[in-house]
Amino acid sequence: MDNGKKLIYMADLMPSTAHIRLPYVMSYDIRPLDTLQERKSFYERAIDENSYLFLEHDPFNEVFTIAKDSKGRYGVGDILRLDEIR
Repeated sequence: MDNGKKLIYMADLMPSTAHIRLPYVMSYDIRPLDTLQERKSFYERAIDENSYLFLEHDPFNEVFTIAKDSKGRYGVGDILRLDEIR
C-alpha cells in the first residue's frame, strides 16, 4: 500500500470481529492450542506494524485494526471499509 501499511486477509484465523478473542477458535480446528499461540504472535505483530486486517466473512466490518486494552485483551481498533484504504 502507498502508506507502507499492510492489508492482511484473515481467512479462518479470524473470520469475523466476533472471533477476535484468543480462545474463540474455530470448532473444526484440529490444533487449537497451536492456533492460540499463533494468533497471539500474529496479533502482536499486527499491532506493532499497525496493519489492516481484512475479514471476508464479517457482514458488518470489512477492514479493521487490532488493539489491546489496559488488561491485555485484544479487541477492535479502527473500523474501515475496503474502499477507504489505499
